[in-house]
Amino acid sequence: MRVRPLLALSALTLLAACGQPAAQSPGSGTPSSSTPGTSSAAASPSSTPAAREQPPEVTAEAQTGRCTAAQLRGELKAGDPGAGQRYATLLVTNTGKAGCTLYGYGGLALLDGSGNALRTQLERKANPGPKLVTLRPGGKAGKDLHWGAVPGPGEPTSGPCQPAPAKISVIPPDERTPFELGWSFGPVCQQGKIEGSAYHPV
Repeated sequence: MRVRPLLALSALTLLAACGQPAAQSPGSGTPSSSTPGTSSAAASPSSTPAAREQPPEVTAEAQTGRCTAAQLRGELKAGDPGAGQRYATLLVTNTGKAGCTLYGYGGLALLDGSGNALRTQLERKANPGPKLVTLRPGGKAGKDLHWGAVPGPGEPTSGPCQPAPAKISVIPPDERTPFELGWSFGPVCQQGKIEGSAYHPV
């Protein structure tokens, strides 16, 4: 008769234990986002001092934008001609109030007096190659040009080899809007082939 109370007490204790949540051991389950030391801000590399620091020259270049057609004024400086060879330097001047940069070759097209495109084959010269050029207000950069004055295959040998351009259209590197300037060097033979270097300091 004394066994029943003990059995009843044991059953009651077992039921009470089943109704309580089991305690989690450390590291079990998914940690809460509010757990100290595990926030995304603390784990992000971009928030560390080393990631935020940049060399001064990189920061300065990042703050200097590319030179646009609106900032540049162009002129052509004739070089010494050779036997059937012609040379000139395309000079650009930063007319803006802030510095800007040039890097690369850009674009160039021959135009007639009405602004219509003439046959142009622009080829890149490896020397000098691309180099970052920073132009302060009033600063200049150059692009070396070379073309032929001797007719190529299929071109007339009497009279002009190609229609003489009246001007050229120049697109700064990595830009889309051109600016124009006059051309007084006569026809560009060999189907309008003209070699151009990258922009370089002058």
